[in-house]
Amino acid sequence: MMFLFSYIVSTITSFRNFLYDKKILSINNISVPVISVGNVELGGTGKTPVVLYLSKLLLKNGYNPGIVSRGYKRTSRGQQLVSDGRQIFLNHKNAGDEPFLIAKSLIGVPIIVNKNRVSGSKYIIKHFGVNVIILDDAFQHRKINRTIDIVLLNSNTPLNKLKLFPLGLLREGFNNIFRSDILIVTKKNNSSSDKNLKFYKSLYFHNKFFSSNNFSLINPLSNEPINIKSLSKDVFAFCGIGDPVYFKRSLRSLNINICLFKSFSDHQNYSNLILNNLESIFSNQNIKSIITTDKDYVKLPLSFCKKFSILVLKIDFVFEDSFDNLILKML
Repeated sequence: MMFLFSYIVSTITSFRNFLYDKKILSINNISVPVISVGNVELGGTGKTPVVLYLSKLLLKNGYNPGIVSRGYKRTSRGQQLVSDGRQIFLNHKNAGDEPFLIAKSLIGVPIIVNKNRVSGSKYIIKHFGVNVIILDDAFQHRKINRTIDIVLLNSNTPLNKLKLFPLGLLREGFNNIFRSDILIVTKKNNSSSDKNLKFYKSLYFHNKFFSSNNFSLINPLSNEPINIKSLSKDVFAFCGIGDPVYFKRSLRSLNINICLFKSFSDHQNYSNLILNNLESIFSNQNIKSIITTDKDYVKLPLSFCKKFSILVLKIDFVFEDSFDNLILKML
């Protein structure tokens, strides 16, 4: 049954891409350069940190970028303004997890959520004077032309999972990565499989980059860094993201002793029931140090975060200078 379903997915996605490649389905042009950030995998590849990185790079070089996202799993409908670059107008439920987190992390960049990326792009250009559009999670959204098409691959995804869903973790055939302009292999670290890295290094791709990460622990209320040695002996960590294993490995790379780890489903909303269960764990296990991701933190009640002094693992992407230079050259 899984083989049949995978075959159906392959047929549909291949036919759809064929229609776009042959220009049978129209691709709309926008009046400003468009940078698309996306992937072919289900789960976390690090799109949000890359969108943040690009936004800051463009701001630093005199551009006025705007971000357009579909707002995956948001409760709102139609086009919504998440942020005008100064004020945030929606909560994480109405904006979607990633657009809300991006809005919390960026100043000076307007953010729109709209399933119709063409309409959203035109609106943000007209009303905010945007001169570069960044499309979040848009590799499969081929209705809009892009100046730079960036696709991400998680270096820690097992190679036997590079098959179409449900046999593997791919949204579309692996070879579709070659229609992009830039390939970024993300989450490369000391624990990455040598076999995986050898495979990704052997891929012939005109513009290929490996990104690594810098990790730090912060108090999100003050945005001050935390000395790892000040943590209690036993730490409880939890998350609701697409790649919980990477989060756990990242904490261990900082020599943080994790006594308990709880993984929720991706895009988890923290109901009162879940919060009460977490409180019970904290109390019963006498937990003093609690760590989560920034994506999860923004969905937790502030009173809950203050009560338990919840800390956040901050992840910064690190690229070679040649990546910055290439992006600016291609615009």
